[in-house]
Amino acid sequence: MIPHGYGTATVRPLRTAVLASSALLLLAWGCASTGASGRLTFDDEVTRMFTGNSVPPEYRYYTVGRSDMPYAIVGIAPDYRLITRGWDLVTPNTREFRSKVDFIWEPHVWYQISPAQGSWILNPAGEKIGIWYSMYASTAIRVNAQRQVMIYSPDLED
Repeated sequence: MIPHGYGTATVRPLRTAVLASSALLLLAWGCASTGASGRLTFDDEVTRMFTGNSVPPEYRYYTVGRSDMPYAIVGIAPDYRLITRGWDLVTPNTREFRSKVDFIWEPHVWYQISPAQGSWILNPAGEKIGIWYSMYASTAIRVNAQRQVMIYSPDLED
């Protein structure tokens, strides 16, 4: 007769290792299928572009959030395409665009105390592919091999 618990001590580490390996493979596959991570890098020049209503006109611009109270505005370089789930197209360097920029940071409306700032949007290789303006300093960015960019709404990051 085998004593109670005999043999389970050797099976559990093997089972744990197999489960952990499977989880890591699944995670790696999921990351590879959605694209590599991009990032934001703060730059006063980008902030001045937005606040001066003089952003690069060749970029395509989008807002996310309520139409009159956006969380962020992005401009995407012409050789990239934003996957626009939740993002609305907006015309740059117009009165409407200026009002959206002005409303990005309204301390009496938003719970955030940080002022809005501009950043370059970088692809995984560190190349500039767009610009970002928001009171949120970070968000998740994915870029795939077809130059499609997915930028998550910053309000979902908290």
